Amino acid sequence: MKKLLTVICAVLCTVMILSMMPIASVSAAPAASAGDYLAQDSIERKVYDELKIKLAEISGGKTTSTAITLQAAEGISWNATQLGVPSLFTDGSISETAKAALSTAIKNELNISRVAYRLQADCPYETYWYDPLKGVSTSYSVNVDMINESISLTNVTVSFSPMADYAGSAEYTVDSSKIATAIRAIDNAKAIVAQNAALNDRDKLEAYYTKICELVSYDTKAPAGFSKSLQVINVFDGDPTTNVVCEGYAKAFQLLCNLSTFSGKVFCYTVNGTMDGGQGAGAHTWNIVTINGKAYLTDLTNCDEGTVGQNGVLALASPTASPNDRTYSITVGNVTLTYTFDELQEDLFCDGYPKVDLANVSNDPVIALAEVYIASPIAGGSPSFIANTADYRYTAKIVSWYDVTAQKAMTKDDVFVEDYKYEATVEFIPAEGFSFNETSKFRFNDVEASVADGTPARRKVTFKATAEVKLMYDINVTGGKAYVDGKEVTWALPGDHVYIVADTPAEGSRFLKWVVTEGGVTLSNAFAASDVFFSMPEKTVKVEAQFTKPTHTHKYDQTKSDAKYLATAATCTAKATYYYSCECGESEKSATHTFEAGELAAHVFDKQVYEGCLATEATCTAAATYYYSCVCGEIEKNPDHTFPSDEMGAHVEGDWIIDKEAAPGVEGSKHTECTVCKTTLNTETIPALPAETTTPAETTPPPATGGCGSAIALTSLLAILIPAGIAVAKKKD
Repeated sequence: MKKLLTVICAVLCTVMILSMMPIASVSAAPAASAGDYLAQDSIERKVYDELKIKLAEISGGKTTSTAITLQAAEGISWNATQLGVPSLFTDGSISETAKAALSTAIKNELNISRVAYRLQADCPYETYWYDPLKGVSTSYSVNVDMINESISLTNVTVSFSPMADYAGSAEYTVDSSKIATAIRAIDNAKAIVAQNAALNDRDKLEAYYTKICELVSYDTKAPAGFSKSLQVINVFDGDPTTNVVCEGYAKAFQLLCNLSTFSGKVFCYTVNGTMDGGQGAGAHTWNIVTINGKAYLTDLTNCDEGTVGQNGVLALASPTASPNDRTYSITVGNVTLTYTFDELQEDLFCDGYPKVDLANVSNDPVIALAEVYIASPIAGGSPSFIANTADYRYTAKIVSWYDVTAQKAMTKDDVFVEDYKYEATVEFIPAEGFSFNETSKFRFNDVEASVADGTPARRKVTFKATAEVKLMYDINVTGGKAYVDGKEVTWALPGDHVYIVADTPAEGSRFLKWVVTEGGVTLSNAFAASDVFFSMPEKTVKVEAQFTKPTHTHKYDQTKSDAKYLATAATCTAKATYYYSCECGESEKSATHTFEAGELAAHVFDKQVYEGCLATEATCTAAATYYYSCVCGEIEKNPDHTFPSDEMGAHVEGDWIIDKEAAPGVEGSKHTECTVCKTTLNTETIPALPAETTTPAETTPPPATGGCGSAIALTSLLAILIPAGIAVAKKKD
């Protein structure tokens, strides 16, 4: 029999993640999140994916516990060779050398700090309650197999520290009432996204940073440490008195982008480091936004009213200088702002530090060439009214779009029509100390315009749609990517040579062929995975890469509590059960092989049970009432939520009440009644009294007159008359 020794180890691994998280790579092909830079099949990536789901459950109010037991880390094991030690044991116990090697191996294999750092970068909403200054702690147990000489992990638990604003009564818990308030804030953020869903990508981004600057101002009274002023909730809570510092601005912008669906490849990352020259100088947080491969710096803190970059000058801006990989600078008027990435940003999302695109800008006070970039007209798309420039010496704004064919001005609700002609009027405004002159040239999306009016201090330029300014069309490549001139694209101009490259096949699969599903283009080679090209037509093109199905044997060992794996819903007495699933997503759906997850459901008080549920006893005027109960037997005991019974209480009979006294020869009557409701209960008659009888008077000789004889006679007469009931009247004197 195998001998198994279990050793319990409690290891506190506090991850001090200073300030805010970082930014994703702005390389040629940026990934959507920091987590995407973790190797797909690595333990780190599996832990990242599992924690991301659990953090969402906490922020969404599904659980109050912030201690998460990792299924992804269960059973990770090492032998002596893997740990690089000659033997795991000395005298029947783990050797000190093996302990040290094991500690290093656990740190390298799990690397919770690396995972938590990425989670905070990718999840501005899911981590609003988390305090990175207090960090996370990790505990686990170790199973020691002395027969096969191996050590494995079990019960790996990662506990996130909540900030004081959200902390519950117990350690590693959150307060559900405060979480409920935060959930309402995320609903407000979703409403902002829904209101701008019809806009094109650039218009959405402008609407988002404009709205954020409307909702909040810089919080000059933010408390020290980690508080709600650094989080997205203060932006969207609907309370005008709650504001944010730089980190709150950046996280709010990333959250709106995370919630959005863009037509192109738009990624927003939150980065941190230091900034000199503007609001919040010192430790600072800002955004980097990539739009179809081109990266921009966005500093909403310094776009707000009263700052150096107000009115969006530092939104989607291009820095003008970079003395090294970590530092960028941009000049706005006579102010130069310098941004330096924190050292922790290196290698977090890419090799080296995040890169942004630099603008080549002259310092000449007379602007010889002014360029503006807007979303090019795309058939079916709405006109963009955002004008982006890369030169601090001037700004530009789109005044109007004009439909030449329909002869009318366009609004944001209009769309471009194929083969129509359009004119865009753009106003260029020089910064203080700079100007245009009569020889100044203007470019619209790299197309030079010869028409200019206005004064050197302010120019309005109308660009007419010509053969050089064409409608661009979408390219959708399923299972691959499209390139024009070596750059990845999602749309192209008619006539462009578009190259397509298939994605790397999954393990056990191989590329089969390309299939054109829309656009009718002819491919140079439908059976090659790369170096395949076609000429872009004046219509949308959709191409799909087809692969053979990978060979795969299901292994049902995944414990994912997604809704699609639900076996039985949670009740008030039992947690929800889920079917085990395969890493491919297939579920086993075996009723005898399930696992529990989540919390118990709330009681449902809808059962009418009498025994033990009495609320008020019955009387003769009111039936008894009973509390509602749950199917599990729990009683609600809510006096405002009861149900009546069918039984009434008994009357309480009082003493006899005389209604009519009996008289000689006449019967009387009496009754009893309920002392509560006065209902008559019993009636009876009272027997009549006996009739009156007359006694004959005795013959008495006439009284003597005079003398005392008269008094004696009267006295004798009264003695006879009074017992007989005869009244004697006294004669008046």
